[in-house]
Amino acid sequence: MFVSLPRLAALVALALFSHSSFAQSSVGYSLDLQWSADGFAMPESVVAISGHPWIYVSNVNGDEAPGFISRLNRDGTLDALKWVDGIQTPTGMAAFDGSLYVVDQSQVHKIDIENAKITETFKSAEATSLNDIDISTDGEIYISALAGKSIHKVVDKTIELWVESEQLPAPNGVLVHQDALYVGNIGERVARDLTPDEYGTMVRIAFDTKAVEPVSHTSLMGTWDGLAPFSTGFIASSPFNGQLWYFSDTDKSLLGVTEGGIADVGTDPDDAVVYAPLLFAGKVAAYRLNEFEWHHVTDAGEFSKRVVGQYFGDEAGASVAKSDGTIEGNFSGKTLSGTWAWEGEYFCRESQLGDIDLGSDCIVIELTENKMRLTLDKGKGTSVIYRKQP
Repeated sequence: MFVSLPRLAALVALALFSHSSFAQSSVGYSLDLQWSADGFAMPESVVAISGHPWIYVSNVNGDEAPGFISRLNRDGTLDALKWVDGIQTPTGMAAFDGSLYVVDQSQVHKIDIENAKITETFKSAEATSLNDIDISTDGEIYISALAGKSIHKVVDKTIELWVESEQLPAPNGVLVHQDALYVGNIGERVARDLTPDEYGTMVRIAFDTKAVEPVSHTSLMGTWDGLAPFSTGFIASSPFNGQLWYFSDTDKSLLGVTEGGIADVGTDPDDAVVYAPLLFAGKVAAYRLNEFEWHHVTDAGEFSKRVVGQYFGDEAGASVAKSDGTIEGNFSGKTLSGTWAWEGEYFCRESQLGDIDLGSDCIVIELTENKMRLTLDKGKGTSVIYRKQP
């Protein structure tokens, strides 16, 4: 579980904690809303199955336990709000061989999809905070324990400890990917008041050795929740700042920003759509991923022509680089001010947001017709995408 942080915290994190060395991909994906459906009770996880007409949503249901599973058409229309109910606290889900597996605190329920019936329940004698689940192609079932610094596995129809590690401070999303289990930590501790330096890190756990290794430079980028396969890599949701990211072996790309509280997203390999549960808004949204190319701005003349004097921003506010070398704007009610200069291939700035000194940095600028992507630390740091404002 989590609570959405103010957008201001994400801005400060962007400025102060940005030391990732993944290359940004020149290929981007626009995150275009297809539909949004409401009326859910704390939707936490979405599953879409290849070649299957329905999507499934787990509803935690907060204090009004028990929770339930909803079924929707692919166009967002509701088929059954309580397709399967009576599940105490349903969180992560995964589908395999005609069944839907649902995590419920210290157990996992196996639901026969055709008959909408729970057919088996696998229990743990130790774990009380099981959260997310994924299943390998040969049916091996892996489950994260959010407050347990551990990953568990179903063995002989019981849930047993598989890996325990200090590199798993708060393991949330899990994904079987390239002969390993990828795990997204939601933060260094399970709390409402995480600071940016406590943001989570992804790790990779080898199936053969159980060695736990950080995924290169994902620390301090977000508070990782859902992991879902897409293209040759995977999509990760960061609920505290509402961001969706795409990671491959060689690059990363910020897809866009949704509402805060985006939880365990789902994808379908047959369709470039991300299904996003918005936990605290009680909604599920579908975003289509449309591929495009980012244009890298490398000289001062083009920057002046296409960016200077034009406001860019998001729902929190906007800013402008002015022709006199100053920066001004407003984000989350805080005044942004500073100075800028073009140096080599980089936009270099010194700035302050309210009473917070954002320091200095040189930034890679990339454009589309109506968007700008800024990547800190000369392209090696965290990115943010802003839209051109009227």
